[in-house]
Amino acid sequence: MALHGLLGETLGRTKSAVAAEPLRLNANLGCYTNFVNLLDLAAIALPAGFSNAGLPFGISLIAPAFADWALVELGSRWQKFTAMPLGARGNRW
Repeated sequence: MALHGLLGETLGRTKSAVAAEPLRLNANLGCYTNFVNLLDLAAIALPAGFSNAGLPFGISLIAPAFADWALVELGSRWQKFTAMPLGARGNRW
């Protein structure tokens, strides 16, 4: 399977930071994803670890339109390779 795409960052925010300024922070988050929709691309966000402050950090894989299933397959492989927990409960593959 050949897939050409981009890799970008996905940033986590604390609940208290979002609660303090929800409109500003949510508007800022759009800079990581708005172009995907506007350019008719496909994307998937995946966990990649934690910052020094303990906040979640992730990556976004971006590919041409209709590459959804290829991204899901690549995302599944990423999850298994990194063994990151799935969600807040910490479940693993």
